[in-house]
Amino acid sequence: MRTRLRPTTAAMVVAATALCCMVGADEAALTVQGGAVAPVYEHPAISMDRCIVNADIYPDDSLVRCEFLLRNQGGATSVLMGFPASGAYGEVQEIGFSPRVEDLRMWVDGQEVSTDLRPGYMPNTYLPQTSWYIRRVPFAAGQTRAVRVEYTQPIAFDRLGDRYFRYAVTTGNSWHGPIGEVQITLRWTPEWEWTARATRTGPWRFRLSEDGRRASCMATDIQPDYDIIFWFWPGWRAHCAERDWLVRPYGVGDFDMAVADLAEMLAADKRWNAERRAAELVLDDGTALTFTEGVQSVKVAEPWGGDTVSVVFLALPRPAYRDGGSLWTPARSVLRHLGYRATTDLQHHQIDITPPR
Repeated sequence: MRTRLRPTTAAMVVAATALCCMVGADEAALTVQGGAVAPVYEHPAISMDRCIVNADIYPDDSLVRCEFLLRNQGGATSVLMGFPASGAYGEVQEIGFSPRVEDLRMWVDGQEVSTDLRPGYMPNTYLPQTSWYIRRVPFAAGQTRAVRVEYTQPIAFDRLGDRYFRYAVTTGNSWHGPIGEVQITLRWTPEWEWTARATRTGPWRFRLSEDGRRASCMATDIQPDYDIIFWFWPGWRAHCAERDWLVRPYGVGDFDMAVADLAEMLAADKRWNAERRAAELVLDDGTALTFTEGVQSVKVAEPWGGDTVSVVFLALPRPAYRDGGSLWTPARSVLRHLGYRATTDLQHHQIDITPPR
C-alpha cells in the first residue's frame, strides 16, 4: 500500500529529447508507399498554425485532447492526415514501455469523422514500425480547418517504476513551414501522489501552478526534432527521527529537498534574503548554511571559537532552484557534510536518514 504524502508543489519533469517513443503526437500529413503509411517530408501548402494539447493525468492512465488549426496556403486540395497509434511502436525499449493509444476519436470543424487504422512506419527513428489512424480531409483554396483528436492511454513507465507522459511534436514537421504555436498542458487529479522537478530545454517556456496540479509548456514558430516528456516519480519521502519529509529522487541515491523542510529536519532557524534570493539556515551550534537560487554550492560558515569563523563552499551536483514558491536544493551532500547518513530504500520509495551520534 502506498503511503499518502502531503500535497506536493510539483509533479513533473519536463525535458526535450530526441525522438525515441511516443505517447501522443501531432497530426501528420501522410503519404502511402507500397500500402504502408508514412509522414511526408513537408506538405507544400498546408501549415499547422496552432497545436493545443490538454491531458488529464490519473494514477494509471491519461485522457488527452488535442486541437489543431490547419491552413491551406495554396489551391483546393485534400490531405491524408494521420495520428500514430502506438506509443513505442509496439516495442519495449530500454527507457520502458509506452502503451498504445486507445479509444481515439476525431472531429473536423466540429463534425465527428471516422478513421481507419493502417500499418505504417516512422522514418529516421529508433523503432520505425507503427500504425496510424488516418483520414483524408479536403481543403478549399485558402481554407482553415480545425481538427480535434481525443484518446486515452495508460501512463508509460520505466524499469525503476518512474512514469512519464511523452508528446511527439516531431510529427508536426510534416506540415508546411514551422508550427505557429504549441501549448501542452497537464493536469493532475486530486488522488495523484507523485513528485518530481521541472527542467527547461530549448525554446520552450514552462509554467507550474502553485498547487502543483497543473503544468504547461509553450513555444512558437518551431520545427522541432525532439519530443516533450513530462516525468513524474512515485511519492518519495525522507524518514528521520520519526518524521517524514517530501523529497524528489534524482538518480539512485541522490535527492532534492525544500530548504524549509531541510531546516525542520536540522532544527535550524531559517532566514530569507529576498534581494540575494538566498536562504540561510542557522544550526544550534552556530553553523550557518546559505543556499542561493541558481548557485551550485552552499556556503558553510562554522564557528571555531571566539570571533573565528571557518567558511567553505560545498559543491552541489545541481544548483538550488525555485519551484512552487519554495527553494529546493540537492540534499544528500549537505547532510553528509553535517555527519548525517542517508540510505536509499528503492522498494518503499524512501530515504532513511540517520543523524550523527
